[in-house]
Amino acid sequence: MSRPLYREVILLSMNWQAEWKAIAGRISGITAAGEFLVRALQVSVDDPYQAAVHLAEQAIEIANDLETFRKRVVGIAPQKAVEAIATFLDTHRMRMNDLSLRGVERLKVSLVPLAWLRAEIDYHLSDFETVAKRLSERAFVHLQQLIIADEVMRSRGQAAFEAGEIACEKLDGAHLLLHGIWAFKVHGPGARTDLVFGEPLGSGIAIERVAEALVLTEWKVVRHPPDSIAIAEGARSQAQAYAVGIMAGIELSSYRYIVLVSQKKLPSMDDVYLAGATYRHINVAIHPAPPSRVA
Repeated sequence: MSRPLYREVILLSMNWQAEWKAIAGRISGITAAGEFLVRALQVSVDDPYQAAVHLAEQAIEIANDLETFRKRVVGIAPQKAVEAIATFLDTHRMRMNDLSLRGVERLKVSLVPLAWLRAEIDYHLSDFETVAKRLSERAFVHLQQLIIADEVMRSRGQAAFEAGEIACEKLDGAHLLLHGIWAFKVHGPGARTDLVFGEPLGSGIAIERVAEALVLTEWKVVRHPPDSIAIAEGARSQAQAYAVGIMAGIELSSYRYIVLVSQKKLPSMDDVYLAGATYRHINVAIHPAPPSRVA
């Protein structure tokens, strides 16, 4: 792959959701205008400015944009979202170009399918977020249970704890991938760093071949429990530096994870909502007290 094409693939994989939001915003705009026009036509059937025609033409432009968008994001955006666009084009595009229709009828065949399509795409994106969050939560619970149940895993966790945060990131990041979670951390506004290899993440296409979700994490070792609140606050500040566009269609953007690795179990921390993202605090204890003692 040539370098210009490689850069184009990376740019697309990071920005397709931003492009969809622009298209969705345009759909909302013309459907709102269409609703206003329909109410106006109920009072008077006159349309001296040919507003219905103009809105229908804009709908056709959006359909053309959707076709271009669909071709570009095949293999990058969620498959169900791509399939929804293909179904919309196959089912409604021809009728949207039917010049024999006039007035309200033209608006119906032009705008209603677009409004339906936007709702379906938004649903698929929302559904992905739910699944990705569940996978992430399961991976962290499994990690903690492994440390309790498996002496080998516990000794590895202890060794990583003694070695520091990078060692914890590598060990636990590899575990998360078993659950389909490709965890990464950030260095600065636009730098995604793989936990295991410590290298910048490249194209999201390669990640999608093996992972269900790409999740931002910030790992911290807590050697003194009273410091946990301050350490968590510092970790959130570091994670907030991340302000780059979504990578591919698999990045969990609404939740970020602050992982505190400690010897014993730490007091639970509430979620914190900052700048459009919810920060979950996960404690991984490498020598947790037995359940009976905790009780």
